[in-house]
Amino acid sequence: MGVLSYLVAADARLPERASGLTYQKLAIIGHDVKGLDTIMLGTLYAIALEREYDADFLNDQEHCKWNGGHDGPWLFDCSDDFVVAINGIGDNRVGAIYDRWRKTEEFNMPISPYPDEAVRFYFDTIRTECARAKENGWKLYLYISM
Repeated sequence: MGVLSYLVAADARLPERASGLTYQKLAIIGHDVKGLDTIMLGTLYAIALEREYDADFLNDQEHCKWNGGHDGPWLFDCSDDFVVAINGIGDNRVGAIYDRWRKTEEFNMPISPYPDEAVRFYFDTIRTECARAKENGWKLYLYISM
């Protein structure tokens, strides 16, 4: 879990301000979700929509709204469709979707499996930030730094 990640619900102009983001600012405007990456979000998206995982989700220039260079950091727009899909998870599906996501290989690597508390924190934080984005007409961003 060496990836520094933040989930940020913010206005569409955040990429214009991305070069000035510090970890202190990110901690104020977003949530520290160390270790969360684009594959994990893409897997959750696929599970929520009951479709196959798309390896291109967030891993293209369309979604990378700010690129700090070869070693990062990067700012990804998680897409309005992702926000809608996560907000569309009804109470009757929350547990099943969490359980399926929790059992994916991203969280169950033999060398260093993620503790359940960490996965639950990711899941709850993603849902909270998607709700904030919807309520305020904002976008959801994933900031990643190596």
